[in-house]
Amino acid sequence: MCLDGIIEYENFTFTNKGQSDVDGFEPKLSAMSHRIIFAASEAKKLAKKFRVIYGFHGDPNGKYFISFDADEIEKSKTIANKFDNIEMIYMDGKNQALVNFEPYIDEGFVLFTWCDSNNFLTDKYPGKLKKPK
Repeated sequence: MCLDGIIEYENFTFTNKGQSDVDGFEPKLSAMSHRIIFAASEAKKLAKKFRVIYGFHGDPNGKYFISFDADEIEKSKTIANKFDNIEMIYMDGKNQALVNFEPYIDEGFVLFTWCDSNNFLTDKYPGKLKKPK
């Protein structure tokens, strides 16, 4: 069981479990970098990009807490530059409750980076996220 880290689901869908700032997220990402790199390469074979949803912090339920400041946005971009075939999708999170994340889950090749996105997405879309076989 993952107490804090990045969790992988089917279709190369990844969520964040736990709380951290951007600097604290980087070690979580490093621990799963081999899977992210593989997912991005598989996306490329299909002429797709691996998408990274970023731009805000979530509360322990994964609901919007606060948007990233300029420094956090730049740090996120710097981290992303270490990977190939990545599309950074900025969301400030203020309208998170209105966003339909289901198409992202269905298509896969996505990392939901905000704190406790795992809790938010598993609550909002029960049974939608499935562990890889």
